[in-house]
Amino acid sequence: MPLFRWTVTDGLQRLDIDLEPQTINSAPTDVLKHIRAVQKPGIYVMLDFHPFLEDPVHVRMIKDICIRYREIPRQIVLISHTVQLPGELDSFSARLNMSLPSDAERRNIVKKVADQWVTENPGSRVKADAKAHEMLIRNLAGLTYSDTEQLARNAIFVDGAISSSDLPDVMQAKYELLNRGGALQFEYDTARFSDLGGMARLKDWLSK
Repeated sequence: MPLFRWTVTDGLQRLDIDLEPQTINSAPTDVLKHIRAVQKPGIYVMLDFHPFLEDPVHVRMIKDICIRYREIPRQIVLISHTVQLPGELDSFSARLNMSLPSDAERRNIVKKVADQWVTENPGSRVKADAKAHEMLIRNLAGLTYSDTEQLARNAIFVDGAISSSDLPDVMQAKYELLNRGGALQFEYDTARFSDLGGMARLKDWLSK
């Protein structure tokens, strides 16, 4: 099955064989016209197409492609940080949210970053405290692959080591990343019960 990737900057590029991008199909309208006209099956991965879904011409062309799927199986995959499909395309779509890295995957990400540091510093090895290493992997839970890699790099590339002194900075950076969503506000360093005078019943209720 031919596999294509589209970006507004580079146009359409076939990935399953080594071909140069088709900049002639970089405009959203042009690439959809091209896909609609193709008479062969294919998978078209559209990166950051979401701003162009507000154009009724684009919506109509995507709908035309979907309606003719039984005749010519052309699949459009929209990849973006957010995709709000118009109502008329809902019945033709399936939504998939990417899962976050597992414990084993986070471990591999940290190892990958450590290997990169060794490559850039020949003859050296990353010094790792076993307990701090396990805590780092645990504390990176809940982040995307790229964010996990970024924080692991921040911890390792400063001094070529994984130590307990890295953990507070990692956790603070993690909370800052999680706060970008806006639904919850995570606080890294909060007040303790001992800092609050009175409210004995509230403290008792919260502890229960």
